[in-house]
Amino acid sequence: MYHANWQLYELCSRMTNVSDEIDTQITNWKWLAYMISDSNMKEDNSRGGEDATREAGLAPLREQIDAVDARLLEAYRERRQIVAAIATAKGEANRPVRDRAREVEKLHAHPEEAPLLRTLMRLSRAQQYHQRYESGARFPIGEEIATAAEALPPIHAVTTQGDLNSYGAAAARELFPEAQIMPLRTFVSACRQVVDDNVKVAVLPLENSSSGIVHEVYDLLTRHRLYIVGQVAMEIQHRLLGLPGTRLGDIRRVISHPQALAQCSTIIQGMGWQIEESQNTAFAARSVAERGDNQLAALASADAGRSHGLVVLSDEVANVADNQTLFVAVARRPVIVPEASRVSLLLSLPHQAGSLAELLATFADLNLNLSRIQSLPVPKRPWQYSFYIDIDVPARDEAMLEALYQLSLELPSLRFLGWYPVRTVLDWQQRD
Repeated sequence: MYHANWQLYELCSRMTNVSDEIDTQITNWKWLAYMISDSNMKEDNSRGGEDATREAGLAPLREQIDAVDARLLEAYRERRQIVAAIATAKGEANRPVRDRAREVEKLHAHPEEAPLLRTLMRLSRAQQYHQRYESGARFPIGEEIATAAEALPPIHAVTTQGDLNSYGAAAARELFPEAQIMPLRTFVSACRQVVDDNVKVAVLPLENSSSGIVHEVYDLLTRHRLYIVGQVAMEIQHRLLGLPGTRLGDIRRVISHPQALAQCSTIIQGMGWQIEESQNTAFAARSVAERGDNQLAALASADAGRSHGLVVLSDEVANVADNQTLFVAVARRPVIVPEASRVSLLLSLPHQAGSLAELLATFADLNLNLSRIQSLPVPKRPWQYSFYIDIDVPARDEAMLEALYQLSLELPSLRFLGWYPVRTVLDWQQRD
């Protein structure tokens, strides 16, 4: 008993000593925290004093800037009044708004102030164009828009590229659920049906979110002067498809459309598969079924696989999980329905410094939101480019029309491609 009590006493003594050590350590920590806090407070006070001194030094300079700005604004208001008179005089003399020779002369005379002068001259032109537009100026693109139908005619048939199990056919069904789908082998033949007025509309892929634009379709839009009348963004879920009984390890070659191969390039390169191009993903699935080679797989939709008796070897083949393709419905004439929300343009710019910045500033000045800008090589003209531009704006918006009026008079070329509604469909491959 005595021994046990002694042990308990020793334990309590050690605990007391530990407690004293902890109390000492806590005191040290508190002192350190106080010192750091005090140092921070002194530093903050010092910084605050420096900031106050700095602000006190800036105050008179800012007052001087404000005074100069006030004089500049007064001069700018006076300038606008003179610009209005110039616009009237130019209109009466039937002269163009822009005088490039005079602009160059002024910029050369004041090189250090060139950025300011460019901005002033751009705003001056915009004011003059606005004055002319408000007075009822007519221009070809404006006439196209003014005379465009406000509803599509009844659509009984839609042409697309591929077969009935292609992604294009699925997009056509989303846009025109009551229409008969007429799949053809090539984009050219699908567009030709519209140009020859055999069908009213073709549905074609324009761009994929991971592999980029479909150059051939852009070229066809320009060559045949077709108009976009609708757009749908479709979720694309590629499957690796093979013959029944095929294992993933059996595959040596993969066949699909070049866009699908690009969208699944990571797994293709990682597995060391050879590639083979097809005109369409659905055609690729059919090719695997017809050739009967278990070393060959297709990248296509699950629907395409089922229609040709193939099995899914893998459903995780795309480089990115959120893979979408924009499909557009194209027609011979523009149609601007009340729910239209996007304008597409194809244009070229003068080959001179600042021309792209001027274009973007024109849209910004009119509070127009660009949702896309894409450079495109000009066919048969090496190293020359056009720009494809999308602007999100309600149907027949006045600011958009004013921008089109100004750009039609300033740019080397401007093509109106359509004013149309847009949709996004993400779950179509999960539907029964």
